[in-house]
Amino acid sequence: MKSAKEMFSELGYSCKEDDDYIEYIQKIEDCTYEIAFDHDTEYIEFYSYRGNFEKKFDTYLSVEELQAINKQVEELGWK
Repeated sequence: MKSAKEMFSELGYSCKEDDDYIEYIQKIEDCTYEIAFDHDTEYIEFYSYRGNFEKKFDTYLSVEELQAINKQVEELGWK
């Protein structure tokens, strides 16, 4: 079975990790989308950027993205 990192990679996301977060980042044209897993709060945060500034707009998830999110939650032991 694939890891969450492999699943996100196949969807075009890069991964950045530190002690506080695991962040998956995808860039499409001038938009950047981030899915961040906060180790302390066990929250999943979604960020969307257009250009050089953050701008709120609706974020949609594909079934494949949701599956990768669920896999990451399982790997972190948050279930």
